[in-house]
Amino acid sequence: MSKEIEILHQIGYQIDAENFERIKAKHRYIGDKLILDAIHGVKEVASDLNSVSKSKERGFSRFMDTFSGKSKKRQNLINENFIKGFEAISDYLLDHDRHLTRIDKRITTIANELIDTQNEILKFSQNVNFRLEYLEQFQKNAIKKFEEIEYRLTSIQAHQQVDREVVKINRLDLPIVFELFTILDNLASGDAGLYYMQEKNNTKKKDFLDYIKNKLYKEMDKHGLETFIDYKKLNLEIQKLDSYEQETIAFISGQHRIFSNKTPLYDAVDLMRVISTISTDKIDNELSKKSHIREFITLKSFIDDASNELFKT
Repeated sequence: MSKEIEILHQIGYQIDAENFERIKAKHRYIGDKLILDAIHGVKEVASDLNSVSKSKERGFSRFMDTFSGKSKKRQNLINENFIKGFEAISDYLLDHDRHLTRIDKRITTIANELIDTQNEILKFSQNVNFRLEYLEQFQKNAIKKFEEIEYRLTSIQAHQQVDREVVKINRLDLPIVFELFTILDNLASGDAGLYYMQEKNNTKKKDFLDYIKNKLYKEMDKHGLETFIDYKKLNLEIQKLDSYEQETIAFISGQHRIFSNKTPLYDAVDLMRVISTISTDKIDNELSKKSHIREFITLKSFIDDASNELFKT
């Protein structure tokens, strides 16, 4: 059993190892994203103890339904297993064989926010043997992990990841739009996204994003870059995928939405969320409620929108 699976089991995700590895073969950072999602859930609980509404259920709950067959509410994250899981996550973050990702930065940010709300966590966890040392050590290790960026991240690494991911087009056994979204998510979550986030020179940031787009344009040219996306057809195609793949795409698009507070309206990300979660007979009605999603979007426009949105989330 992999270290990731052990950690996910520790914090309450009863994910089958074989299915997890199968999903991870396409969505490289799904384990990190689930860990991030669970930690973010604790932060939300600590910040909002008195009013946890159904509308605020986070993206991972649907994912959990598929893997474990039961719903997990945010309140249930604060339990003895998860608190002990902080220690396991800390060790995971410091694992030298584990590659540094952009998700580590988000975990570091949330670790700091959790320290600020530790009293609220204690109130919520009064029936749990929760010691603040767990939380403080988790914060220290998260910060230490991310400080390694000075020594490990280069422009060359970021460009190499782009080259490795782009060649996967037509090889992921997904509808082409979802392949594009998956590849761009892998890039935004890994070296490429981390490099883009850390780069201070706006010209270099633009050049790097243009490099990604041009690589994708070249690979996608055979499909017709000006071809319009048929939303209903795409919705029917995703329904042919197994439930794990459907839920993963829905989860990933939902998580990008969670971290897009400064950008209230997304086009490509919200489109993926709708198409992966709404039945075909309700697509038109749902999209009519989201006027920011363009009615006509080409493959080229999707590449542009998704690149901008995922890297700037």
